[in-house]
Amino acid sequence: MNITKEITLDQHPCSIETFSENEKLFFCGNYQLYEQNNGDSKAGELGSFLTSNSENNQRKGSVMVINNQLDIIDNYSIPSAGVLDMKYSPNCSKLACALSNSSLAIFDIKKDSNISSLISETGTKPSLLEEPLLFQVKDEENCSESYSNEGLILSVDWNKLSSSSYQQLIFSTQNSSVFILDIHNERIDTKLVIRETHKLCGEIVPVWISCFGGSQNEEEGNNSFSNIFLTGGDDCCLRLWDQRIPERPIALNKTSHTAGVTSAQWCFSNNNIFATGSYDETIRIFDDRNIKIPVNEYHTGTLNYNCYYFHIK
Repeated sequence: MNITKEITLDQHPCSIETFSENEKLFFCGNYQLYEQNNGDSKAGELGSFLTSNSENNQRKGSVMVINNQLDIIDNYSIPSAGVLDMKYSPNCSKLACALSNSSLAIFDIKKDSNISSLISETGTKPSLLEEPLLFQVKDEENCSESYSNEGLILSVDWNKLSSSSYQQLIFSTQNSSVFILDIHNERIDTKLVIRETHKLCGEIVPVWISCFGGSQNEEEGNNSFSNIFLTGGDDCCLRLWDQRIPERPIALNKTSHTAGVTSAQWCFSNNNIFATGSYDETIRIFDDRNIKIPVNEYHTGTLNYNCYYFHIK
């Protein structure tokens, strides 16, 4: 594979998300750790997310809109947090960003099919990113204070099968919690919180990935698949959940992954099929009707943190 274009950014790209309404544009979420004692900055390495919590360190980030010529169309700076994950929902035209300060930023994205022509004709760059709606994780016993014990928000995902009357988000945290939010216009309600989702030797571990089930081809509001989600953690475990019975996972795989489960993606054309990525450098394909054994595996030979698109024959 040959590199046809490249761009160097001021911060390290940590997440890329396509803008489905305009194939010429994509979103880029960035993360940078600045060590105040010597002025140096670190790349967005997974290890540095969890280990550099000193008050002398500062995380910064940004969300960019970039076109297929690698021109930066819009840039929203986040001075107090890095962007660790992003997901765009074409159902509600919103971009959800997982931030390193225990919060979410949710952008309303302007849908304009003539964005590229506007740039070329006027020479100006239209703004797609306006002031976001923010959600700060709160202590349930004292809502006036941030629940800082959750640490970083590591992943975020939209429920593709939400009812048209509201949207749902799921996110996972450094301290092994999973949150599901109901979003009604500008109001955000916490629907479900699961603590201590993943443990290793009795200690909680980061939940690297949380992901809703089902495909975008499924009928909206499907009561079966709209309640299904999965989580993967640093305990090498994959867990399948139903938000109607959150007391325990409905299925569990403890043996297939030999390192942390860092990413997951449901198949766009089959509600029962999903893939996982792991520190063990292997992509695995699962059928959610029996997740004890993967239906296929592919060893990448290099560290594989993410798996997004795959074709099922």
